[in-house]
Amino acid sequence: RFLFQAQGWSGAVPARFILTQVFRQKDPEFRQLLDEVRLGRISTATTHLLEAAATRVLRTGVGIEPTKLFTRNADVDRLNAEHLDGLPGEAREFHAVDRGESEAVARLKRDAPWPTVLRVKPAAQVMLLKNVDVQQGQGLGQGLVNGSRGVV
Repeated sequence: RFLFQAQGWSGAVPARFILTQVFRQKDPEFRQLLDEVRLGRISTATTHLLEAAATRVLRTGVGIEPTKLFTRNADVDRLNAEHLDGLPGEAREFHAVDRGESEAVARLKRDAPWPTVLRVKPAAQVMLLKNVDVQQGQGLGQGLVNGSRGVV
């Protein structure tokens, strides 16, 4: 069940809003797919589209493997450690250096979705967890945004 389905929801949240405009997805077919999945009423066409996407072979030419999604960070960390341990060579560690007001730094370390120590090896798959350069083609980042993938 969802929080808004709980008995006490209407009393705890007196104002409700229905959001009707989608800003992040421009493709109408993809928006329809997301709506069907969200509502749990998936059409045959959407089922075929999802099955085709799940079995498609990704050819990037640079060794990037398809991203696997998990519901828990612990599962992500486990798979990442398994992949890194399976690569040849010795891992290098890079330690975060955080500066600023001590309370803000402590809060950042507590709430940040990234580790304070980064371990990598050659051929390791990597993903940005923060926007570096949102403007595609301007500056050194070339549009490096949260979720961008690469290979060490």
